[in-house]
Amino acid sequence: MTNAKHSFLPLGKDFFLKKKHKQIKMKQQQKVSQAAADLKQFCLQNVHHDPLLTGVSSSTNPFRPQKVCSFL
Repeated sequence: MTNAKHSFLPLGKDFFLKKKHKQIKMKQQQKVSQAAADLKQFCLQNVHHDPLLTGVSSSTNPFRPQKVCSFL
């Protein structure tokens, strides 16, 4: 049997690369400064939801060390 694993693909790798290249070229480009400003605005708007900045209470922290049962 000759290289049957690739025989089911009607299109080659070049087709997919050209298609991806066309998609990237057609996609609207955004300036880095605008993307950075948008990211900064998003971070500032959602700062109160960030557990790294606000902390996590010990009662709701799923990663806290588990207590061992003392009466076993």
